[in-house]
This record gives sequence, C-alpha cells and structure tokens, in this order.
Amino acid sequence: MRSWLHGSASSCQSRILQCRSVNALGTRRDACRSIFAKQPNSPRKPQHFPDLAPKARLDYLDHAVVLIERERVRPVRPTLKEVRHYLRGAPFANWADRARNFAAAKTLKPKDHKEYLRTLLYPGRFYYTWMTGLMGSNDDAVAFLSQSHPVQLDITLIARALQCRRSAANPDSLFAARTILLSQIDVCAALLAG
Repeated sequence: MRSWLHGSASSCQSRILQCRSVNALGTRRDACRSIFAKQPNSPRKPQHFPDLAPKARLDYLDHAVVLIERERVRPVRPTLKEVRHYLRGAPFANWADRARNFAAAKTLKPKDHKEYLRTLLYPGRFYYTWMTGLMGSNDDAVAFLSQSHPVQLDITLIARALQCRRSAANPDSLFAARTILLSQIDVCAALLAG
C-alpha cells in the first residue's frame, strides 16, 4: 500500500484526498490506495506538489476521489515535457533492467509471475503515457495501442499479457515470448531518443 502525506500534520486535518490507484497488476478494481494530504498554498499561487513525481500528480488529477475536502486542490498538471523527462529516468531504466533479466532467464519462478506480467505490460503503458501525457490503466493503454498501431511495438504480446492478467491465468504460456522484450526495449528507447 502506498501513502503520500505532504505538508504538516495539521494539513491532514485541512484536506485528505484519496486517489484511485492500481493493484499489483494494474487493474482499477481494488480499493483506493494512495492518500494525499496537502496544506493549501497562497490563494494567488498555483497549487504545487513539487515532491510528487509527474506520474503521481497525473494519477491525482485524473483519478482523485475526495474523502474530505474543505477547499478543492488543483495542482499544476505536469506538461508533456515533464512527463517525458520523468519517463526517461528511473521508470524506463528499471523496466529495461527487469526486461533484460527476464529475457535471459531460463525459467519463470512462481514468485516472479506478477512481475513478469508487469514487465510485459509496461511498454503499452509507457507508449500511452509518452504519447498522451496521461495516466491510464492497462486496458486504456491496450485500447490506445489498438487504435494508434505503433510501428514495431509488439501489441499482440501486450494484449496477451493483459488477457492473462484479466483471467488470472498462469503466465508460463507467455514465457516463450520473453526474448521479444529485447525488441520492446529498443522500440521504447527509440521513443526516448526521438
């Protein structure tokens, strides 16, 4: 469970907001998990959440569910440039490392099933967020990929991983496709470079 508390302890009394978030595999069926508390800025200044990554701000802006509110908080929406800068950093590097590890693996251990599915699904969400600047579910990302048909990204593998997640099936049937992750890295890296 993730929790972000911002501001002083008294800020929790002034405003608590809860965001819809994703479970371990990216569905929106689970109960809310992210809690944001923020002391308001000056009324003449925009609301900033400087310590929240662009991804978390987008999640808050696009999927917030109010629990208690005295005053509506509208942080500044990250620009597409900010979102892309964020994606160029640790999110991409961490995913690429995991993808390379899975591509080189000889077997898929049961403890790695969820992580393997996340790794297969990531290119779809990465592409969706890179192109739109929005946060979306795996379903949103696959629907976007089906409409936009990005060149060289293996949409079929991403859709199969999503179906596997939806049906709670064993991802061992997708393990033979693990080497495709290397080309998925290349496609995403080309977006970063372009």
